[in-house]
Amino acid sequence: TVPVWLRASPWAWSIPAAAAALPIGLLLASPPGERLKDLLVYHGAGGTAGAGQNLYAFRTTFSMPFTYPPFAALVVEPLSRMPLGVAQTLWTVATLAAVVALAPVALRPVVDRIGMPLTVTALLLSSPVRSHLRFGQVGVFLVLLVALDLVHRQRWKGWGLGLAIAVKLTPAVFLPWLAVTRNGKRLGATLAWVTGATLAGLVLLWPSASDYMFRASRDTTRFGANDIPGNQSVRGMLLRLFGPDGVQNAERAWLLCA
Repeated sequence: TVPVWLRASPWAWSIPAAAAALPIGLLLASPPGERLKDLLVYHGAGGTAGAGQNLYAFRTTFSMPFTYPPFAALVVEPLSRMPLGVAQTLWTVATLAAVVALAPVALRPVVDRIGMPLTVTALLLSSPVRSHLRFGQVGVFLVLLVALDLVHRQRWKGWGLGLAIAVKLTPAVFLPWLAVTRNGKRLGATLAWVTGATLAGLVLLWPSASDYMFRASRDTTRFGANDIPGNQSVRGMLLRLFGPDGVQNAERAWLLCA
């Protein structure tokens, strides 16, 4: 049984604060130009979009390209209007706020059992959230959008999942789930949000949008190597196991596992 003070006392928040201090301390110890490498992509791509240049020709100083749909560039464009240090600070603060907001939405049974402070601590210690804090990724915000949409009972449906898919294609995995569970109204609403947001990105960023549709979206070399140790998925493990000469065998094994 978790003591009451760990579940309810304001002092219990010192525990997640300590959990957040280590990754943030490591960030501060690195040079400003090397912090939050994914955020460098968003910051630079937002400026590229604002200047009317081709998003998909942009590369950071680490040669990292912008790999998201055009709508994502519209969302992050305001970041390019502020100094990089300010953007990094706001992004990190927003990430911590999103983690706190995510706990009662996606992990309500856990919060009811051990309280908010310990639940937030568990999230901060998890590999995905630590990675998000280290690289300045967008994943926590997308998870929060999807959770707010799919978990909460509300009048408006489809907005969170739809916007998340328009920013990054990965959350589209929930579309077949909605179809299988015969949640037609939510599926239709989600598709409407996806379509509207995607069209907004295509129309407003047309020079970049045409490159995305006809080249960049199918260029898998832009997404980086899948066999790096940081990829702890089953597919990543199999690619490392079979080695560079056994990619086809690794793919077959992955399909069987999937």
